[in-house]
Formats: sequence, structure tokens, C-alpha cells
Amino acid sequence: MLTKDGRATLGGGVEDAVHKVQDATGLKFTEALGWGKGVSDKALVAAKEIVEQAKELSRRSSMSLKRSLLRSHIQAEERVEKVEEKENEIKRLV
Repeated sequence: MLTKDGRATLGGGVEDAVHKVQDATGLKFTEALGWGKGVSDKALVAAKEIVEQAKELSRRSSMSLKRSLLRSHIQAEERVEKVEEKENEIKRLV
């Protein structure tokens, strides 16, 4: 997973490479790729939405995991109680 700085560095590297190829060939890659300011803003908004959706999914998964662990813990406690009851019953019979 890339950090914010890592993404910026990677994006800057890709942009530099495209500009170098563009300068060397005379081709207009930035225009062809639609790398205008508006497109960058839209991509940034979309990326932020994806991050928020991922956070929400993570939160829900975490809550679901906590519920499952709590249910398992309760079931384990119930089993321990049953075993202790059986032990006490056996002790009374002996």
C-alpha cells in the first residue's frame, strides 16, 4: 500500500517520464491522456471517495469481527459453565 508521499513521488515520476518522452518525440501525450486540471481534480475526488468507502468497509468488517469474537467468547463461557456443573455433579456423587 502506498503512502501519500509514495503516491505523490510515483505520480511525479510518471509525469516526468511522460514529459520527457513528449519532449523527445514532439507528441502531445498529456493532451491525449486528458491530463488537464479538471481531470486531475475529478480523479482526486474519485480517489477520496474510494478511500472513504474503503474506510467504511474496514469499519464494518471490524465490527462484524468483534461481534463474532464476542459470540465465540460467550459460547466458550457457557461450555466452561457446563463442564464445571458436571464436575460439581460428579463430586457430589463421589
